[in-house]
Amino acid sequence: MSTTPELTTDQVAEYLEATCALIDSELTALGDDSSWHFDPKEWCANQVVGHLVEAEKRGFAGRIREILAGKEKTSSWDQAEVAKQRNDCAPRSRSSATTARGWARASGWSSWACATTASPSCGR
Repeated sequence: MSTTPELTTDQVAEYLEATCALIDSELTALGDDSSWHFDPKEWCANQVVGHLVEAEKRGFAGRIREILAGKEKTSSWDQAEVAKQRNDCAPRSRSSATTARGWARASGWSSWACATTASPSCGR
């Protein structure tokens, strides 16, 4: 049985950038349809990206920061309320905020990526 070598922080940063580029391309291709719902009970593309941002910012990365800071119990958040406040399904103007990268930066995803990697693209 072989083991997989550990990823370097630069590799992780590259994968995060590639994922962001992929999401950016998908949202750009969807345009205004990124807020379309196949069914009222299903998420639109904007909600999926919003969920990714929040899950990383508050869930994974947020909890890592709290653990590293010595906090005994990690925080929780009301995911439904946060999603409602984000208002992912609202029409967005055609600006940098409509791209996954712009949206991720505005939502804190890029700051998370920079806080968890030593990527040169983060200005380190």
